[in-house]
Amino acid sequence: MRKTVLKHVTTSVMIIFVAASILFSALRVMGISEVQISTKKGAMLFSKKGCSQCHYTDRQTSKIGPGFKDLFKRDNLPASQRPVTEENIRQQLISPYNAMPSFKESITDDQINYLIEYLNTL
Repeated sequence: MRKTVLKHVTTSVMIIFVAASILFSALRVMGISEVQISTKKGAMLFSKKGCSQCHYTDRQTSKIGPGFKDLFKRDNLPASQRPVTEENIRQQLISPYNAMPSFKESITDDQINYLIEYLNTL
């Protein structure tokens, strides 16, 4: 019974992997780059993870947390004043400065990369 379930799960994972590969290949053929795909995923995550409840993307003023417009054009992150780097943004999501909640248990490294790609476009 276990081997059968494992075989079905493995087969399902392979089908999903192949389907995703075909989809991304089709998107590339259509002229959509991996960066554009990552940016779209980041925008969806920004909304899905609740970031938009506390942060503006179209201005620098604070909502609950700081606004992110032109974040990568700034010298320092708005709250912590650390330099604006991908690593410091990654650190802010995992071990946040001040009142921001931690996403350590609810976000993957890939998802952080997508969010950073998105923030870089604001």
